[in-house]
Amino acid sequence: RFLLFFSGLLLILNTFSYFKAYTLTTFSNTVLVHYLAPVIAALLVPIFFKEKLEKTTIISLVISLFGLYLITFPNLALGSRHLTGMFFAFLSAIGYGSLIIVNKKLVEKLSLDVILFYQSLIPALILLPFTGFDFSLTLMPFSLLVAYTLLVSILPGFLYLAGIKRVEAQHVGIIGYAEVIFVVLLGFLLFKEMPKITTFIGGLLILFGGYLVIRAEAKRR
Repeated sequence: RFLLFFSGLLLILNTFSYFKAYTLTTFSNTVLVHYLAPVIAALLVPIFFKEKLEKTTIISLVISLFGLYLITFPNLALGSRHLTGMFFAFLSAIGYGSLIIVNKKLVEKLSLDVILFYQSLIPALILLPFTGFDFSLTLMPFSLLVAYTLLVSILPGFLYLAGIKRVEAQHVGIIGYAEVIFVVLLGFLLFKEMPKITTFIGGLLILFGGYLVIRAEAKRR
């Protein structure tokens, strides 16, 4: 029960800080700092699990992070006015990295639908008083929220928990770097944003880092 409640708090920390970072700094800054989460998760694994930090994990993390840097660096922005946004992005990384560890504990004890239900209910109850009870949404924002709930929270959340159940905790976040590749792909398909050559190279590095982890998982099985 404590872990379920704590996972709800981590979800709030992760999501709220991520959105807040978007409003205070660039998209590239937010993504690069947020995806320090797999590093945080890997560092926590030896503390909370009987998993030794593998050489493959370290190599994959370095490769994937460098690939992410290549994707984001053309639009990275430094300066004092971006520090607050990057701080919130780092808070979201802490929330996401810690959530990987907590979820790995939860999937060992509970069914996936129970975890997903309470991880939706707890943040909703906690955040409800802060909404001001203003539900006068127009059709477009309401439709986007429904789509977000189904396509970003429920279906991916269920698949994500199913994946965590089957792989080692230190590998979860590294495979999650594939999210960035799909963001670039969707940007091209929906907004005609042509990726730069560095984006292609970064994407290939992320795929290679994920491949190393998946190969390690196959050998373990």
